[in-house]
Amino acid sequence: MLTQRNFRALIATADRCWRDRFACAFMGQGCDIHTASDGFQALDLLLKHQYDFIVVDDSFSDVGPIEFSLNVRDLARNTPHVLVGGNDLGK
Repeated sequence: MLTQRNFRALIATADRCWRDRFACAFMGQGCDIHTASDGFQALDLLLKHQYDFIVVDDSFSDVGPIEFSLNVRDLARNTPHVLVGGNDLGK
């Protein structure tokens, strides 16, 4: 279990079921959870908040997972752990 301080996680996916599953898993570990259903919303949240963990997949129509991950590197005030998943990461 994650302890000591409240970690913050961003769950970024257009797939509601997948978003809910990851949010529940992180909440079960005591994390403060933010969710985004499109890439631009996720990037906006990234500018406003500092995250310890970011989960993103290939379901966005506006931003690809690799492009999003590169933006995290450039925009984040820290170095969050990023988990990228999906069926077609080449797109």
